[in-house]
Amino acid sequence: MGQAKRRKEQFRKTPPTCVLCGTRLATTLDHVPPKSLFPSPRPKLITVPACETCNGSASDAEEKFKVYLGAKSGVDTPNSIDFWKNGGLRTVRNNKKLLRELISGTPLFIRSPSSGQFERTRTFKWPRSAHDPVIEKITRGLYNIISDAHCLRRQRLK
Repeated sequence: MGQAKRRKEQFRKTPPTCVLCGTRLATTLDHVPPKSLFPSPRPKLITVPACETCNGSASDAEEKFKVYLGAKSGVDTPNSIDFWKNGGLRTVRNNKKLLRELISGTPLFIRSPSSGQFERTRTFKWPRSAHDPVIEKITRGLYNIISDAHCLRRQRLK
């Protein structure tokens, strides 16, 4: 039996606890890292058991995280441009408050790595509210995967 099938069977047999809050029963599966952080075609993503409250409450933080991750300075690659156009840009077009927050930084001139010329850009502060919840969710989810694998390995050795 493959690992994915084993995890699904395990999920069906005993309702696990949500790996994000650790208190409620998990009734859904959540992607870790968030699915929105990967442009199409997406790689095969990890899912972890999560309660509906934790699974649904993270979407605002994930949207902000995607915007700040996509708003960068430096050499643009086709992937970074695509990530910004299909992710962050679409979000700030629909969220004027987030757009104002993003462009309210101090004007700054930096040397372009590609042209060598100084270009005007802006600094911005990546607020903890747009960072910490997503990093915590990813960390908790990946920790759960690692500890599950460790437990399975120990059971096989017995």
